[in-house]
Amino acid sequence: MLNNTAKIKVARYSIFSEKNSNYIIIFPDIPFWIATTYQGLDFLKNIDGKKTVEEISRIVFKDFNEQIQNMVQEFMKPLIESQVIYTSKKPRKVTQLPKKPNKITFLQTMNCNLRCKHCSVADYESKDLPSMNIDQAKLALDRVGAIMDKGQKKLSFLGGEPLLGDKFIELIKYANELDFQIGLSTNGLLIDEHFAEISKKYNINVQVSLDGPNKESHEAIRGKNTYDRTINKIKLLKKYDVDTQTNMVYHSGNIHLIEDYINLCRSLGVKKIRMVPLMNLGRAVNNLKAVSVNRYLDEIIKLIYKDPSFMDDLDDTSFMGLVMATKFSHRMIACGAGVITVMISPTGDVYPCLNIFDEEHKICNLFDEDYIEQFEQSRVRDFFLNLRIDQLNEKCMNCDMKYYCGGRCRGETLRTQHDITAPYPECKEWKKAMEKIFWLVTEFPELGEEKYRKVIEKTGTYVDIC
Repeated sequence: MLNNTAKIKVARYSIFSEKNSNYIIIFPDIPFWIATTYQGLDFLKNIDGKKTVEEISRIVFKDFNEQIQNMVQEFMKPLIESQVIYTSKKPRKVTQLPKKPNKITFLQTMNCNLRCKHCSVADYESKDLPSMNIDQAKLALDRVGAIMDKGQKKLSFLGGEPLLGDKFIELIKYANELDFQIGLSTNGLLIDEHFAEISKKYNINVQVSLDGPNKESHEAIRGKNTYDRTINKIKLLKKYDVDTQTNMVYHSGNIHLIEDYINLCRSLGVKKIRMVPLMNLGRAVNNLKAVSVNRYLDEIIKLIYKDPSFMDDLDDTSFMGLVMATKFSHRMIACGAGVITVMISPTGDVYPCLNIFDEEHKICNLFDEDYIEQFEQSRVRDFFLNLRIDQLNEKCMNCDMKYYCGGRCRGETLRTQHDITAPYPECKEWKKAMEKIFWLVTEFPELGEEKYRKVIEKTGTYVDIC
């Protein structure tokens, strides 16, 4: 709390949105934001480093009685804590995130038992796609540990279909011996009792692709005779109390079914529900139509107004990712690809992430004897280590929302703009979405609080994500 005689200063701010004389104010360089009335805005406008708290209050409120003093101190409290309002600048406590990867995506095999309409792997001409045998896969895990951060190590098996990997259960056991926190994404059809037992024993997060709340919507993507089998496999996982998550790729054909989808997951006892946007890649280009993040957001907001209890089911959705951006006073410097995340291909090549997966961006190969030297001297890795939104391009550098954004997905940008340093292609849509999120969090401040507390325990309140 500042003394009422303190002469205060304020960080640079701008009005991001206005509704009926209420305002969303952002402080771009912190970053921080508030929702306030015209009086709060007037208070900020009168801060010049020369007036005291009392003098400003008398200008705005025409008085400085006890009630007004309490109201002013309550208004200033979060602004002081975030150093938006200050008398003299103090260095922020910065919790630096790891400079070495702590999240690995592992593609042991690209083979799959389905040909989903949105998948790029399904377009490969060869039916015998690249795969690692069990010995190669174990060696890859051994070696990747040498280039990872020594803290918590996360490992996600993707594909292809991970359960088609050579001696996959044996590989899971080996990864557990190496102290990896394990997750995987599967279409679910190959899940059996033994896999469920192993998943429970080793605390594996199993994400099952479920692309709709009924047979028609799911099988439009996954093919005939897949819906009932997938539902039964989810029930099997729940029988063994496995950490189970569903994933729906939303598009124009199922976006209207989100409420039914959540209700289905509730009935199955699934508390982790993931929803991700359709990427306009692979077979999706000719088979499906993507929808904007704002159309998706409108569906979610409609549900929250209808029944606020739906908020309890949204922690693992991309919607909650937008909410989290409003909860932290942190600078989102970059997406983290190639820095905190890397991907291992079935040939042992290491790439920044699943969305930046081409020869130009190869970092190293784990089967080469000098792979550590390749990793440490990689021009690709060096590029991503130094990738910052405030140096990315002129448009991003001058944007007041840059530290909320971090440049978004650089892989998506590269594929659509053919320039990894270009502005995010859906920038305008994202800003519209954030405007809705700011107002929604203002009305429902409890939204995302539980997830926020969990993240805070690990990172601290202010981080430079880079």
